[in-house]
Amino acid sequence: MLIPITHILLVIFKSFSELYRVLKIGSMCLLYVPFLYCYHAERGYYYDYWRFTHDSLEAFAKSFSTVKIQNVRGPLETLVRLSSLGQGNFFSKCCFLS
Repeated sequence: MLIPITHILLVIFKSFSELYRVLKIGSMCLLYVPFLYCYHAERGYYYDYWRFTHDSLEAFAKSFSTVKIQNVRGPLETLVRLSSLGQGNFFSKCCFLS
């Protein structure tokens, strides 16, 4: 099945528009986006809007009055969390996965 990327981007923009519409004034929205790809844009020259980078999240959320983006985990920890290794209790005792 082939889905043009423009349809995916349209759904994402519509999703952020809907979040903006339904949130009450003064309320907060917390989004979590796992990110495993290297950021390869060069600030000041070009940006990376094709993945959920700081650039694209800021563009998607431009209607919101305040946007705070915080890295939560590094690439190795995110990969472990998303893999089958992170689904069990084996890594739950590790200090960087708590």
